[in-house]
Amino acid sequence: MSKYKYFYIAFICCSLILLAIPIAFSASGTSKFIINQTTFNITPGKSVSEKFQLVLSSGTTWGTDIAVSPSVSGISITFNPSSGDPTFSGSFTISVSNNAKPGKYVFNVSATGDDPTTSPTSIIVYVSSPAISTTTTTTTTSTSSTTTTTTSTPTPVTTTTTTSTTKQGNYFVYVIAVLVILAIIIGGVLYYSKSANSVKYAVSSFSILSILISLYLIFFDSTLRSFASIHYYLLIIYTIILILINPLIYGKRLNIIYPIQAIISAIFFIGMLLDSLLGMPLSSIGDAGSSFSMNYFFGFGANSVSTFPISFSFSFLLILTFLILISSIIGIFKKNIK
Repeated sequence: MSKYKYFYIAFICCSLILLAIPIAFSASGTSKFIINQTTFNITPGKSVSEKFQLVLSSGTTWGTDIAVSPSVSGISITFNPSSGDPTFSGSFTISVSNNAKPGKYVFNVSATGDDPTTSPTSIIVYVSSPAISTTTTTTTTSTSSTTTTTTSTPTPVTTTTTTSTTKQGNYFVYVIAVLVILAIIIGGVLYYSKSANSVKYAVSSFSILSILISLYLIFFDSTLRSFASIHYYLLIIYTIILILINPLIYGKRLNIIYPIQAIISAIFFIGMLLDSLLGMPLSSIGDAGSSFSMNYFFGFGANSVSTFPISFSFSFLLILTFLILISSIIGIFKKNIK
């Protein structure tokens, strides 16, 4: 191991540098709104309320304000809270005064500050005409009785209802299919390879890639950091273990390193899989159910709760962890490993 000590030191130093890079570039980020209903029909003098969530899409959470435009006389939209550090949730109230004119109004809601939204979210408000009462006037004289009835009919208002739908779904099946195909191909190549170092280099390469992906998730997955702290710290521990073990692969204790690597990767792979299937049960958003976690981890931006970078990183890390497991098992039983 002595001849590898400089490599070991260099690897640790490079890992620390990689830890510092995301910190330097994560001082700000972007966010996006999640609002279930964006179209409202309101009569004058009434108000409605709806929940919202401002989710951090990238970067680090910093102070962000919510802005509504344009300003319309007789209609107000207020958010509570109106500012905070994404990710946060709350409710907003749309109030229509009695003197508001009937018609269609479109409001743009956006986040401003350190984590602004890349594009505004539109809220459509339809103000309907108030009902006009019927007036009856009766005039009576001594000689005759005359009844005059005046009926005013309300002007019809044509209302077009726009339903905002959000595409939900995930690519979990495709990720698992890619995982199985890669495991079969790479596992077969490693098993039948005549090179004594093929497994060693494969495990090391997969570990380095896993470290890089884990570092990205550690610094840029704000949902994991803010709402799933246990899972977040477990990811940090796994990353540190990979950093410490990877240089040891180039030593002579492979009969010890491979089993340790296989056990650790197996535990983490099963944990990641169960975490997504069970809806992150140890997190504060565990009540959202498995549909949220599956859409978040494997949505690739195809739904309202996921982003492509986070889904790609998590899926890639899941695949790499399984490849480390398969490669380590092959390394244990391969006869020509020295």
